[in-house]
Amino acid sequence: MALKHSQRFLMCKKNFMALHEEGKSIEEIANIFTLSKWTIYKNLQTIADENNVSRDSLLKIVHKKYCKKLPSGFPPSIETINSKDLTEKIHEMKSKASKLITTIETLLNESEDNLCQD
Repeated sequence: MALKHSQRFLMCKKNFMALHEEGKSIEEIANIFTLSKWTIYKNLQTIADENNVSRDSLLKIVHKKYCKKLPSGFPPSIETINSKDLTEKIHEMKSKASKLITTIETLLNESEDNLCQD
C-alpha cells in the first residue's frame, strides 16, 4: 500500500531540488514547508531517485560563489592612502566625537535638571 503524503510534503518534494541548489539546508527547506527535518530525511531517497541523483549528494549543502560587482575604484589602492592624510582624518574624527559626547552629556544633564524641577 502506498504512503499518503501531506500537501506540504508534496510541495516540498516538488521544490526540493531548486531550493537545494540555492544552497538551502534540509532543515531550512523543512522550515519553509513547516515540516520536520526528519520527514525529509526519511523520504530523501525517494526525492533522490525521482531526480536521478544520489541521496548523499542531497545531504551536502551546495555552496555557490558569491560575486557582487564592486563600484569602480573600490577598494582604494594602497598607494592612495598616505599616513599624513590618515592621521589628519583620525584627529578630525576624534574632535567630532569629542564634540558629540559633550553635546550628549549637556542634553542629558539638561534633561535630568528638568526632571528634578518637576
